[in-house]
Amino acid sequence: MATPLIAAGSVLVLIFGVILALKSDRFEIWNGWIVAGIVLWAILGAVGQRTGAYYTAVQELADKQGDASEQEVTTRLRAPTGAVLHLATLAVFVLLVLDMIFKPGA
Repeated sequence: MATPLIAAGSVLVLIFGVILALKSDRFEIWNGWIVAGIVLWAILGAVGQRTGAYYTAVQELADKQGDASEQEVTTRLRAPTGAVLHLATLAVFVLLVLDMIFKPGA
């Protein structure tokens, strides 16, 4: 349910960021930190989508009835896959924020 809102918000962030870069007198769209920000934005979207898909699959499994699905849900939640994906999403997000704050090479 939230996926379309997240996707729309992400696209709007990119569009407004590019517009701000184009209208700025101090920065150009091809500055290294802006290009890095766009690349990090794309990576964040890809990793975040993968993380969401993993937890959505676990939620769908949890919605099924039965002891077997309960054990499978517990197993998947304890597996390191979800946590690693979540930490990767967080790491890329932090890199993106640091890129926007410190503007390396600007």
